[in-house]
Amino acid sequence: MDISSIREHIPDMHRMTAIEPIRKGFSFDGKFVLHGPDGRPAYVLRTAPLKETERKRREFDIVRRVYEAGVRTSAPVRFGTIEAADLCYMILSYVEGEDASDVLPTLTSDEQYRVGQEAGGELRRMHGLEAPASLEAWPARRMAKHKRQWESYRNCGVKLPEEAAVLSFIEENAALMNGRP
Repeated sequence: MDISSIREHIPDMHRMTAIEPIRKGFSFDGKFVLHGPDGRPAYVLRTAPLKETERKRREFDIVRRVYEAGVRTSAPVRFGTIEAADLCYMILSYVEGEDASDVLPTLTSDEQYRVGQEAGGELRRMHGLEAPASLEAWPARRMAKHKRQWESYRNCGVKLPEEAAVLSFIEENAALMNGRP
């Protein structure tokens, strides 16, 4: 099912004037900017396979907690499922701004430092939140992510000359994650 047919299944999507795919990022989610009636970006739609519903619902709840803690981030708007499309979705408010990887190199050292301090303040607020008790330990989640990324890399058809050294480094140092917050 394509994005135009998905719009019929999500409340208020008929009011959106344009849907623009987001191609940046490392997530496997479908990501789209939704433009409101005034033509400006208003929301971000993220879609994932229906089998990911519980994990994505927990992610949505974490976004809500982070937003309610005062962190400058997207506001959670709606979470739902579209069984006909075998998808779950979340809608978040669009946050106006520029990609840091594009902007930071153009800033002076002092400006970069100030941006880093502001980001550190936001991280401090996030780290002040207690993780849900049901959340798997961070080292296990990080290693699962590494395995997913490694599998994607192996299947992409590109081989880096440093492959063995990178994999060896990760495997030799993975135990350092144990006991970390």
